Amino acid sequence: MFFHITMSQGRADTFYLESSSKSKVLSFLTTLSTAIVRNIKEVVYSKNYNVNYVSKPPFVESLAYHKVIIFAYSKNYSKQFTLYNVKKSITQEQLETAYKKLFIINEPIIGFYDISFYNEIAKDENIDFLYQVQYQRNSKTYVEEFYSDSYQKVKDFFESTIDGELLEIRKYVHLDTTVKKDEGDYVKRCSFYIYDDKYQFSSFVPKVNKNFKPEIFKDLIIQNLTLNNKNIDRDKIKLTFK
Repeated sequence: MFFHITMSQGRADTFYLESSSKSKVLSFLTTLSTAIVRNIKEVVYSKNYNVNYVSKPPFVESLAYHKVIIFAYSKNYSKQFTLYNVKKSITQEQLETAYKKLFIINEPIIGFYDISFYNEIAKDENIDFLYQVQYQRNSKTYVEEFYSDSYQKVKDFFESTIDGELLEIRKYVHLDTTVKKDEGDYVKRCSFYIYDDKYQFSSFVPKVNKNFKPEIFKDLIIQNLTLNNKNIDRDKIKLTFK
């Protein structure tokens, strides 16, 4: 499994790791780094990492609204959503139908106070139904967040509504909003490259505890990470500290 991670201590860093579980990724990072693991999201759809991805014809842009603001409600919650690059061909009725397949936190959307289209989101710590979508349009990358009970519903909603090329869908599996002072008691980052006869993967860990030696770092990689769902050979790990 691939995970998209955000860590911070002063500034934020985002990167990817492959492992068999979220708990191993969290153990790997909290043991090595002084930074806070802000969130971990399992990559449930990805073009780059070929996760549940099916090849499609090249994305072609069409006319789109600059943004649409939706004020929706469920049984016990309400939420305002801002969408960019909504297809101009979509009607308000189609947008309402599509949105009713999504959630506010853990409840299906059942109605709308207002939907406004323009030619020119408060976060909740309940992450059980929270997904992050990354897409591209005009060489610019956008990130949106949605609540739903499956990545497929989020994917279907995106493809019916947003005029952009879907790159990745990530499901939140960890979120930490703690603030930690940056005291500079770390090595800025350790980049690593792992490989075997067929595959290779490179990533990094920010703000590494300065007491860790390279061999301990390798031990933690072997114990917590995977390469193509297989154990990693110590001799095929390359580290670079900065």
